[in-house]
Amino acid sequence: MHQPITLEQYLGPYRDHPQMRSAVLLDNARQIIERVNELCSLAEADGVELEDNPMTGTAISGNGNGGARPSDTTVGAILSAHKDLRGLDRHDPRRLLARWALTYGIDHSQRLNLYHEHPQWTRSWLHSQWGAPGDGLTSWTVWFVPYADLVKNPPTCAALTELATAGISPYPFVELKGKRP
Repeated sequence: MHQPITLEQYLGPYRDHPQMRSAVLLDNARQIIERVNELCSLAEADGVELEDNPMTGTAISGNGNGGARPSDTTVGAILSAHKDLRGLDRHDPRRLLARWALTYGIDHSQRLNLYHEHPQWTRSWLHSQWGAPGDGLTSWTVWFVPYADLVKNPPTCAALTELATAGISPYPFVELKGKRP
């Protein structure tokens, strides 16, 4: 059963960083945690088996940078939602949560104001953030490509068959279900 992500887990190795004392950022963190926990609970209710990350001992992906990241860290993009504590990488090595989110979770994601990186850029996690992604990114409803420069940042993994269910184009992008990137 899914163990809800806590604020302490989300802050991870950065819990003592001065930036993590900001009331605004801590409110952002609480909101992303609450929203992702709710999405995970809904997925579990539909039979999705969620796993914890053996590297972090939590549901957060990576080795300590899948949750909060201070603005002065070199990990991730400069404008990453992780750096204003609105982004979270949920450990998903079998990609079961991503598959569920593509097939059944779009309405839930819209209601929760959650946006997710296109699964071809997230090989073992589901990146979620509350609030729409920045300009210049290709997006479909609640799914987006995390980079504007796809030559410099090509996909890191194969397309999931569930992309078609969500009306999302696999890379290289083509028209699918009447939608254009």
